[in-house]
Amino acid sequence: MNFIKDLLARDLNELLFEFWSDHGLSYVARWGVMAMIFGASTLFFGVALQRPWFILLIGIAFIYSFISAARYLKDLYELPELNLAIEYLAACSFFPRLRPTIAVSNGKLMLGADQINLIDRTGGPGTVFVDTNNVVLLEKLYGYSNVYPEGQHHIQRNEFIRDVVSLDEQHCPLEVVEALTVDGIRVRVNQIHVRYKVRQRPGDIVKLNNNRLVDESGLMSMNDTVKGIVAGAIQRYINQHTIDQIITPEDQYGDSRQALKEELNGVEVRNQMMAIGVYMVGKPQLGALEFPDTSVDKFRLGKWKEVKKGEIKVLEAEGKAYELSRQDAVRSQTQVEMIRGIMTALEDLQIDDARDLDALIQLRTAQILDIWSGLYNSDSKEDPSIRSFLRQRDKKDEED
Repeated sequence: MNFIKDLLARDLNELLFEFWSDHGLSYVARWGVMAMIFGASTLFFGVALQRPWFILLIGIAFIYSFISAARYLKDLYELPELNLAIEYLAACSFFPRLRPTIAVSNGKLMLGADQINLIDRTGGPGTVFVDTNNVVLLEKLYGYSNVYPEGQHHIQRNEFIRDVVSLDEQHCPLEVVEALTVDGIRVRVNQIHVRYKVRQRPGDIVKLNNNRLVDESGLMSMNDTVKGIVAGAIQRYINQHTIDQIITPEDQYGDSRQALKEELNGVEVRNQMMAIGVYMVGKPQLGALEFPDTSVDKFRLGKWKEVKKGEIKVLEAEGKAYELSRQDAVRSQTQVEMIRGIMTALEDLQIDDARDLDALIQLRTAQILDIWSGLYNSDSKEDPSIRSFLRQRDKKDEED
């Protein structure tokens, strides 16, 4: 049912192109050869008895046409030898048992040092033997065609091996990754080791081929693509932090390597790996952090001095502010005690005449001031104002 829906949804031109690219040459070659054999046999039985030389002419024509087709295939697929093109033409047209085979193991095609395999050069028809934990991705002229797991699989004409992927756990080592911090210090991370595996779904195998990175030499391998993702995450983390934040991060109890590991285990890195059809296994391992620039210690010492100077100035300002606040508090307390002393003195005297109130306040104020200043003594009564106040009080007492 799905096949019928897919057939109705596709364009007629696309179907004709796919049919011709898959079976066109084989049908043309097969029916052409059959026509040639039929014509040759007819001519042979009709003319051979009268003209025996005609048999030799037909054989020469057949051999010439066959070799011409083989030369065309040799130039088309850039084959180094003509016999390979003859073998390919014979396998496509006459002898299916002569079709080439190729084995896949450990994530690669099993080819000898100087061996040339027709499937690797020209594609199908042929047979692919896929080993355990390996996957083969095939493509045609119009896109991806099949994803074959382990087993024996027959591939059609114009079907090429796009990639071979191993499903085993892969090891991705990086010797050194360098980057600059926010404050311009170069940081070097040594001996980075990451383990990953390919997701075992056909769509993820396609993602692995579509989303690989590209450098100046061309398409990068799967391992190099993972290395690029890991190195980019480390460089991005270093570029976004200062040297002090990298050496002693606050959220990882001062463990700089643990902070980097958490960055590599973050959501962004996992999404990038998921985009190419792989996932990380376990946690990454990191070596020592180095600082190639010898002036890092001087830089950190100077920065530490500036920070400490600022902290000392803040402490001095806080101390002065506290001292001023204490002085204000003592001064206010002194004024309160002074007023309380005056009020207590006024309550003890029991003054009846309000005229003596001013002189009495002056007297008590002077006494309290002398007490607070430590100058109070018995000679304070010799003050003229005090003696005048005392005479007036004695005179008033005699009149009463």
